[in-house]
Amino acid sequence: MTRSTRSSEASRSRDDGDEPRTASSPPSRSPERIGVRRSRKVAEVVAREILQDALRRKLPPGSRLPPESEMLATFDVGRGSLREALRILEVHGLLTIRPGPGGGPVLREVSSQNFGATSTLFFMAQGSTYRDVITARTAVNPLMARLAAERIAEDPGAAPEAERRMTASIEITRAAIDAEDRDWFLAATAFYLTIADLCGNEVIAIFGRSLQDIYMAHIPAMTFGQDHRRSVVALHERIARAILRGDGRGAERMMRERSKQFSEDVAAAFPGFMDDIVNWD
Repeated sequence: MTRSTRSSEASRSRDDGDEPRTASSPPSRSPERIGVRRSRKVAEVVAREILQDALRRKLPPGSRLPPESEMLATFDVGRGSLREALRILEVHGLLTIRPGPGGGPVLREVSSQNFGATSTLFFMAQGSTYRDVITARTAVNPLMARLAAERIAEDPGAAPEAERRMTASIEITRAAIDAEDRDWFLAATAFYLTIADLCGNEVIAIFGRSLQDIYMAHIPAMTFGQDHRRSVVALHERIARAILRGDGRGAERMMRERSKQFSEDVAAAFPGFMDDIVNWD
């Protein structure tokens, strides 16, 4: 694509991202788009436009974005701003930049770990504690269980897949009854991630998953007796049955009881941990 000749001073300014450049085939130059770019940092706006473009094109994780020269023209921006925009998306875990020939920006799958890592920055800044995180989980997990049940009540056709997913998770937990404490803990808590997947609301689901990711990364080692482990498996089975019969209230009630018990167990075992400020991961 041919561009008109510019002075070296103007080129340097635009490559630094101070002003958007003019392309021979630019994207929409609506007043709204121009106003947004003038009122916000160019790189932030371009990062959003890159993401919007990927969504419009329905690019799956693992897709390689176009080469830099093409993106400069497509998004009508200087090299510095484009690279900063890609770095913003990389920091948030939405893409990775592969070095060397054949490399470049590649889309990543949206993950609760990356969402949670960004959240911990704000949690830490406002002085939130792990008690706050676990209390939030105690509120969100029952909601996800109720939504999963209501989803099946409204669409019984979703039940077979939900049953398959929950049964597989419960069997993994059951198989870990004699495992080391940490392995048991990971297997048991994976059931709640399955419920998040089944709740049908990705905003609530990614928030719920991220809360679990945050405390799981920092909670001290816990000890779980055999009776406790068997009771958890039995409770997971009851929650699963309530969800499959579309009993939202029952699923919500049982999940709330389990979440509260977990919070109380952690508070009794590690009172200092509960009052620690969340670390930015």
